[in-house]
This record gives sequence, structure tokens and C-alpha cells, in this order.
Amino acid sequence: MSLNKAFEFYNLFRTNISFQKECCTCNSKDELNAFFENKHLLFSDEEFDEVISSSLFKCQTEDDALEVRQIEQAYYLLLKRKM
Repeated sequence: MSLNKAFEFYNLFRTNISFQKECCTCNSKDELNAFFENKHLLFSDEEFDEVISSSLFKCQTEDDALEVRQIEQAYYLLLKRKM
């Protein structure tokens, strides 16, 4: 697993609407993991948490921090899908 891949996911999800939509089409954690594997974005939840922590540390405004938290929440909501 790779911290760099977690950062890559974070930046793609933050800036690329079509990537966000692709993530949201996954109906289960297994589908999401397969999507990540296909995109060569394998990382652990712990690595993602490190990205969030690092990103929050760099925030200069409340709006910046809110954006980071929204990405964090979106990621964990995607993992909880059970359809």
C-alpha cells in the first residue's frame, strides 16, 4: 500500500468531478476496491487518515478545513455502501 496513492486519490477526488462520479457509481466496498485497483490507487484507511491529517494541518481557513472534512466523509461513506 502507499501513502502516495492515498494523496493521489485525495487530489483526484478534490479536483476531478468525473473521478468523483466514477467513485460514486460503485455500489459496494468490493466494487470500490476493484475500481481503486484498476486505477492503481491501492492504499489503506490508515494511509488515507494520514493524508487527511496532513491536509488539515496545512489549512489556513475554516473553509479549507471544511473541504478536507467533506472529502474524508465522502470517502468513508463510499466504503460503507452495501448495495
